[in-house]
Amino acid sequence: MLRKEGKKPRGKTAYQTQEDYIFSDSTDIGLIVSLKAAKEPTEFLIKNCKFKYVMTARFNQDALERFFGLVRQSCGGNTHPEPRVFAQLFRLLSIYALVKPVRGSNITGGEMINTLLNLKDLNSCSKQERKEALSKKLC
Repeated sequence: MLRKEGKKPRGKTAYQTQEDYIFSDSTDIGLIVSLKAAKEPTEFLIKNCKFKYVMTARFNQDALERFFGLVRQSCGGNTHPEPRVFAQLFRLLSIYALVKPVRGSNITGGEMINTLLNLKDLNSCSKQERKEALSKKLC
C-alpha cells in the first residue's frame, strides 16, 4: 500500500493505522479486483491466442455506454424506451452506421444510400450467380 508523502516511520509500529495510507480500504480492494480482472484475460490472450501485447486501456465499457447513450438521445423525451422501441432504434442506428460516411472518406452519404438502395443487381441474377461473382472479385 502507498504511504502518504512526508510521513516518517515511527519505529516498529509505524504505518499500522489506515490514516497513514493514501487509499482507503475500499479503494485498495477495488484496485486489487481491477488488477486481477485485467490480469486473467491478458494472460489468456498472450498464452492461448499468441498476442504479442494487449492494450489493457481498452478493457472498458465506453463503447457500450456510448451506444446506450445514443439510443436514449434518439428517444427524445423518453429516456427509458420499451423493448419494442429499443429494437426499432437498434435497427435504425445499425443502418445509420452503414450510411454515414467515415470521416475523411471520398464518398458522400447520398452516394452510400444510393449504393445500398440499388437492388437492380440483386434482382437480375440468382443467389448462386451472386456468390460466384463475389468470389471472383475477392480472389
